[in-house]
Amino acid sequence: MTIVSPPTQWTWSPEVLTLARKQQVEPYLDRLMEATVELFPSVREVRVFVRHDPEIADLSYLVWEIDVPDHDLENYSELCRQWGSLFVEICPRYRQVDVAQCIIPVK
Repeated sequence: MTIVSPPTQWTWSPEVLTLARKQQVEPYLDRLMEATVELFPSVREVRVFVRHDPEIADLSYLVWEIDVPDHDLENYSELCRQWGSLFVEICPRYRQVDVAQCIIPVK
C-alpha cells in the first residue's frame, strides 16, 4: 500500500507498481496523484493499494482512498464527478476499469 500523508511527496509501494506495470497504467500514477491533491487541497491522507476481487479469479485493481475533512465536501457528488473526470483525462479510457476511487469524509 502507498500511503501519503501529507500528500506532497510519495513513493509507490512495490505491490502498486507491480500491478500498475501489468495493467500498463504506471506512466499515469504520478499525474493521477498530482491531480488528486490539486482537486482536494485539504486532503489529509491518500492511500493507494491493490485490491484482489474475492469472487473473480485474476481480477485486481488499484484503489485510491482519500481522507478529506467533511466540511470540504459540501458538494460531494460534484467532487466525485470531477475526480472521475480527471482520471479519464489522464488515464486512457480503455484502462479505466483498473482504478477505483473512494472519498472518505473525516472530521
